[in-house]
Amino acid sequence: MNNPERLVIFSDGQWHIHVTPPLASDEVQTFAVSELQQYLARLAGTPVTQSALSPQSIPLILHLDCNSHLPQDAFTITVSPARILLSGTTGRGLLYAVYALLEELGCLWVYPTEVESIVPRKDSLELKPGQRTESPSVAHRGLGLYGLYADTVELGREMIDWMAKNRLNLILTSADRQDEPTRAQAMHWPEVAAELLPEIRRRGMILEHSEHMTHLFFPPALFEQYPDWFALVDGRRQCRQMCFSNPDAVTYFAEQLAAYAAAHPEARILGTWPLDGAGYCECDDCRQPDVAFKAIHRVAEAVAQVRQDLTVEYLAYTPQTLPVPVATPALPNMSALYCAKCDELARQWVQHMRGARGACYFEYTMGDNYHWKANVWLRPEAGIAIARALREIGFHGVISLFLPIRNWWRSAFNTWFMARAFWKPEMNVARELDLYADRYFGDLAAEVRPLLDQILYRLQNPLIQEAFHGVVTPGQTPIPTDPESLRAAQIQIQQDARELGEALLKLEHRTCDDVVRLRLRRWRTYVEYFGAYYPTRSEANLPRPVPGTPIPHDLIRWLQSQPAELAMVNAPADFLDWRFDKFTAWGG
Repeated sequence: MNNPERLVIFSDGQWHIHVTPPLASDEVQTFAVSELQQYLARLAGTPVTQSALSPQSIPLILHLDCNSHLPQDAFTITVSPARILLSGTTGRGLLYAVYALLEELGCLWVYPTEVESIVPRKDSLELKPGQRTESPSVAHRGLGLYGLYADTVELGREMIDWMAKNRLNLILTSADRQDEPTRAQAMHWPEVAAELLPEIRRRGMILEHSEHMTHLFFPPALFEQYPDWFALVDGRRQCRQMCFSNPDAVTYFAEQLAAYAAAHPEARILGTWPLDGAGYCECDDCRQPDVAFKAIHRVAEAVAQVRQDLTVEYLAYTPQTLPVPVATPALPNMSALYCAKCDELARQWVQHMRGARGACYFEYTMGDNYHWKANVWLRPEAGIAIARALREIGFHGVISLFLPIRNWWRSAFNTWFMARAFWKPEMNVARELDLYADRYFGDLAAEVRPLLDQILYRLQNPLIQEAFHGVVTPGQTPIPTDPESLRAAQIQIQQDARELGEALLKLEHRTCDDVVRLRLRRWRTYVEYFGAYYPTRSEANLPRPVPGTPIPHDLIRWLQSQPAELAMVNAPADFLDWRFDKFTAWGG
């Protein structure tokens, strides 16, 4: 039945294994067993039943190794003729071992939603004998799920499932992230908690309550009675940011956050982010070193009185909050979320938070339509480079903006590469693209694969990327973005978009598989959007945009004409309209 190179676990309609759960299972371990049994049954077309218990049956054992010297979430898969052992340092790690084994058997989860899950039906299932151990390069691997509220709860469920399958372990949300008209950036945890908290718990994921929600704990209504609690700006107190040096204001803020922490045991991390934007206090005391960090230090003290397990997060984000504290050490229950370039300052923050709960990196380039001005690029190399840089600098974790979740196709593709790179820092993009093409396009994989390279490395012109987005491809030196070169690049993009679109359309006509046809159509839509997006950029704004650029109505009308099932590929028309109307310029 078996040979030295492959261990057959299913053939001829019969299972040759039986699943042995952990001796004492918690909710996450029980879920890991359930996921293993469910997907094995789907792969083989028949469940792993007790009839598999025969003298020749091989035990597939799930084991929690609490005494392991390996990092949190690490796992080991051992395959031998006598047994298959999945061992994890945590229940979450055991779940990741299950998903890693299922990937070896042919499953893949590049995108969220059940339709986009790759679970091939097979007549025979085989595993390669041997042992492998995988450990994450950073402890916290998270996404900020923007656009998560009551109307998107089912998509939120699918996002959580997809995140766990890609070994992401942290979700950032907010009790009340303020809306804008399109609700793309809305976050309202109370609207989805009852539905989604069970999904988070059975996967052992970390829930962070954060974002710019200072208004909940330091409401503007306080201004009338306590104007000195608020920032002094241009010589007068304004109802904006808190005066971080006012002890009464800080005490009030700390008490409110401590009360929230006590009332929300589901939260493992609590953000203390100031309001977004400007309006920081200019009083003499607030100009002193460490003032913002000292305020959050006081919050951490108050929270520790009610919950020592909760991490209080400081946001290093603006010129007022980015400097590393000069003489204020972090408390053991504090962490820092660093929002700037990975440079020497990043290393200083990592070092400063080493004795506490670490520094994490806030990442914008993988899936933030807002930051990318409604056109997130597909950037596999960037995802891998991010994972390598964070490991080298020593960050405790990362939170990547996923904005909005309804626009998931491009962001998910990028995140897939980044998520894998946290476990395989030396991964090769070409091999991963081979795997992706093979699993998602079947018989057309060999013809799709070179088109992917053309899209990633030709259509996505680095000169355009740097000129209009201010982003340099990893390993690339800055490019002169003179108007003549940019105009030539725009023309080339239109030509490439036409040629690639025609090639993808031909493949669509050749396949009889509706699912594969839709996948090709999504890639073609991405190409078409690229071709429609950059010609709307006014030549008058080259090389750098200036205020006054008209809203790209032609592009918005084009988006509105697209089928609903392609909405997750393009920027939503209402979001694009709002994004550029708000800033009145492409460069805003």
